[in-house]
Amino acid sequence: MALLGLVLALLVGVFAGKDLIKDSYYDSEMADGYKVVYEVASADPAIVSINAEIIARRFKLLGASAVKTTIEGSNITAVVTGLSDIETKKTLMTRVGTLSFRNSKDELLMDGSVLADEMPLSVTTNGESTYIQIKVKDKDTFKEKTQQLTGETDKMMVLWVDYAEGQSYEAESQKNIPAYLGAATVSAAIDSDCYITTHHSAAETKELVALVSSGMLQASITEKSFEPVEAENGKNAANSAYWGIVIAAVIVCALLAFIYGVPGIVTGVMSLGYAAAFFKSNQLLGVVFNSKAIALFAMSIATGMMITVNAYEKARKEMLKGRNAAASYDDAFKSVRKASWEAAIAQIIIGLVITLFYRGTMLQEASCITAGGVCNLLFFILLNNRVVRDLNESNYLNRSLYRISEKDLPDVEKGETYEKQTTRYDISKYLNNRIALIIAVLLAACGCVVAVLHLEAGVPTLIAACVSAVLAALYAFWQYRRDVASITLAALAGFLVAAGVSTLLLKGFSTGLMGMACAVAVIFLYLNELKSNYRVISREKINEDKLNRVVNESINSLNVALNIGFTAALAFDTITRQIDITEFLWLVPVFVAIVILTSLWLNETRKGNRKNRTRKSNKKELKENTIFGINEQR
Repeated sequence: MALLGLVLALLVGVFAGKDLIKDSYYDSEMADGYKVVYEVASADPAIVSINAEIIARRFKLLGASAVKTTIEGSNITAVVTGLSDIETKKTLMTRVGTLSFRNSKDELLMDGSVLADEMPLSVTTNGESTYIQIKVKDKDTFKEKTQQLTGETDKMMVLWVDYAEGQSYEAESQKNIPAYLGAATVSAAIDSDCYITTHHSAAETKELVALVSSGMLQASITEKSFEPVEAENGKNAANSAYWGIVIAAVIVCALLAFIYGVPGIVTGVMSLGYAAAFFKSNQLLGVVFNSKAIALFAMSIATGMMITVNAYEKARKEMLKGRNAAASYDDAFKSVRKASWEAAIAQIIIGLVITLFYRGTMLQEASCITAGGVCNLLFFILLNNRVVRDLNESNYLNRSLYRISEKDLPDVEKGETYEKQTTRYDISKYLNNRIALIIAVLLAACGCVVAVLHLEAGVPTLIAACVSAVLAALYAFWQYRRDVASITLAALAGFLVAAGVSTLLLKGFSTGLMGMACAVAVIFLYLNELKSNYRVISREKINEDKLNRVVNESINSLNVALNIGFTAALAFDTITRQIDITEFLWLVPVFVAIVILTSLWLNETRKGNRKNRTRKSNKKELKENTIFGINEQR
């Protein structure tokens, strides 16, 4: 079963990754393209801006994978990638795109305002026939005008794109390919969507429909220049980036193998399948492969590896106590299973929440966040665990294959016992320090300022953060049964986005939201550690030293996992030549999360213990200390 799981991950990597380079969508960062400069017959900045949006939308509807537009005065520069036959489509770009319905005498019946704002026309084919579906918005006007046509001798309704004076239905109808888009006889009033036939080919009809659907230019434009351009990241940038991801995955696999032996190799193999599945699913969803997609991937896979490594660390500690590999890993995974599922589901929910508030580029990037959560669930939580568990149960995997030597084990016959390693530093003192809390709040404040200054992107971002915060708070209150969890997550989720946004100017809001997803994953793992370690002291007399020890042990459990996650993110970004602030976007929200969570948890716990000390009771140790729902009555 273990071998089948490994083969499955490799097959996903091979078959999903086989045609990725050829089939992916690229922008000017990763692919060669064309630069076209248009001059707008207007100096009004608003008109020029609207025309730039229409040009970008028109190129995308005509088949471009990505379009970047810049404005300088009355000039619009468009850098287009993924459009191989641009020469044949350039003439469509300068057309105004005015839609009109006329009768056979060329008299205007209606303009395009009676149709739907988005995609007013669509194309369907049946054998060799091509039909245009008309999506009606103003049904009353459409019904009135078509009713008027039914009373005329010639009941023909003609659909024109950019009708020009001097053109006539009578003359054009004699041609094999007329200038008008479609024509049909109206025999009854129409008050809903309808179809109209066309004599154009399906390909040409789709181009004209794309022209209309992109919107009507607010002022005419002329083409000033046209030239091919090389990818911003150099020749064969996409090919190099994809191979860089493979090389980085192999390096991370080697690192994990060096630290954890055979289980590390398993996680490395999973990372190859993960990478192929992540980018293949995004390609099927139309997501553009660029540096932002790589950054989102790096942070997402780092989170998944962190979850897996956390289980490995716990298993090794149990094995150092002398337990066998199978029992150690089973107990370790059971202790983090719930938090791991919470982390992956939280990432998926954050991605889905963003889709409610965004369209366009941000919607594509939300797909990356959701895909990352799904891949973490499938590869690192389900498949990786199954393979390692089966290897353990097969008895082919022993402690030495976890890179634990016999000399590291206590000699029970000599009375030796395992001594838990403790940190040299009192981490809780630094995390609960007022300066750390002030830094976290300042990061949040900076993020809020950035969001306000970028209202267009900031408001939906903050809304998405608030919705995610409410969901996380409700879940935490249900699971951990104490105000500290819900208060922490409610306050923290908003802070996380703000912290991500504060370092976001170079990358965009979606990267900050992925930073939030990573931090929420750490929250659940950290809460799980706090709960587990607090359970050990819950029946004792609780003092400050014991509380600090709980925090220190919880942080130490995550320390290696956080370092490996950071190293993995750094490896993927560096080797793919996308060196930027991605790693800090992974760590800054995590820092804010742990600082605020630690501060609030310790404060709430201290308050509870002060109350408990002053409570009088004839029964020894009868207290109500409901941290995490533990010891509700003891």
